[in-house]
Amino acid sequence: MIDYRFILPAGPSTNRMYRVYRNRTVKSDEYRNWLAECYYLMRTQEPRLKPMLGEVRVMISAMPKDGRLRDVDNYIKAILDLMEFSNVLTNDRQVKVVTCFRYEPSGGKHQVQVDVSEWRDDPEGITADPQERADDTQ
Repeated sequence: MIDYRFILPAGPSTNRMYRVYRNRTVKSDEYRNWLAECYYLMRTQEPRLKPMLGEVRVMISAMPKDGRLRDVDNYIKAILDLMEFSNVLTNDRQVKVVTCFRYEPSGGKHQVQVDVSEWRDDPEGITADPQERADDTQ
């Protein structure tokens, strides 16, 4: 069961999220603007948004607009920070599992679908402990 689903513009690359200003690391303008835009979109898509308090599973489906190569892990940090910034999560340490897919270019907008659901033991056959999975196959 998915508790929240959001369709959002893709965030900035991890390399462009922060800048050094007067010997301090600060959020870049691009990153702050993206956070604000996504916050608004999330509140529009889920007006009764309440923070999730327990462990969660996050699935990110990235839909690039063109064929440029992008690292799939570049999506994760910005999205998890956004979930905390927008109060979907009280802390991104609540995330037990992150799954990230990158689909073929759509030719449309560069966007992501983010599904956040409560963590359940062994959801859909996924065991949290890799050793348990290895033991099951032997």
